[in-house]
Amino acid sequence: DSVSCDFDTRCRGLDITIRRSRMAVTRSHMYPLFLDIKNKLCLVVGGGNVAFRKAESLDNSGARLRIVAPSVSDEIKNLLGRTHEILERGYQPHDLKDCFLAIAATDDHALNSKVASDCREAEILVNAFTSIGLENCMPAATLYIWQKIPRKMNSVNFAKKLLQKEIAI
Repeated sequence: DSVSCDFDTRCRGLDITIRRSRMAVTRSHMYPLFLDIKNKLCLVVGGGNVAFRKAESLDNSGARLRIVAPSVSDEIKNLLGRTHEILERGYQPHDLKDCFLAIAATDDHALNSKVASDCREAEILVNAFTSIGLENCMPAATLYIWQKIPRKMNSVNFAKKLLQKEIAI
């Protein structure tokens, strides 16, 4: 399903003007979700950069973390190791015990799919990066940038450039 809409707007305080365009919006069957995870146990499977960003976000939301990976980055150990459980070994289904939410953030699609499958079976919310995309719990996009958009760019091109340079994820 898709919906088309016309829009003509000017964003206050920014050099962005969007003039009369046709925009196709694909309807998603995903529902945006915000969770109160304070003091809830959340599992992060993975020990690299993506896992770090996910774990840091969960930590900032007040979650208790269990991080499982054969190798965990120093960044994770230094920032989260003193206050959260870090298990340097492979994922095991019993790692989900007492978890409210799990995030599979490895570069192993089969492992991410296994975590997602185990979570569905145990009725645990899951965010898993698989070969077909994110499963179950897709986070809403959040953008925190206070940056003037360069004169010869529009907001979409500027956002794409940030993504390509991995300044934004």
